Amino acid sequence: MELKVKYNNLIESLYLLSLPFKEQEKAVPDFVLVYDEVISSFEDAFLLTPSIIESEILSYSIIANVIRCYNLMEMNLRTESPTYLEDFKSGSSWNKIRIFAGKIHKEIMDKGQPDGADL
Repeated sequence: MELKVKYNNLIESLYLLSLPFKEQEKAVPDFVLVYDEVISSFEDAFLLTPSIIESEILSYSIIANVIRCYNLMEMNLRTESPTYLEDFKSGSSWNKIRIFAGKIHKEIMDKGQPDGADL
């Protein structure tokens, strides 16, 4: 898979994760579960970050924050309660993840798209 595709997947998954639940609902197809789509989108993008790290197109601080965000999400997934879908919609821990993902997304976007030579 091309580095540019991996990079764009990471950006798009962070953006999707950062949206409020109502916006997430609008961003995914009707036939998928919002919860599953948002989580799997970020998980899939995260699994492709080693080549992004090796390419050095993102700073170490951004990469560290992506890892922190992934870890926070995984901790939430491990502590699922019977109300996990409601928690995902409006729970404070998921809202913190949304805010954090939004900050990371903004930091990447403020940095600007890497040169074509870098991708």
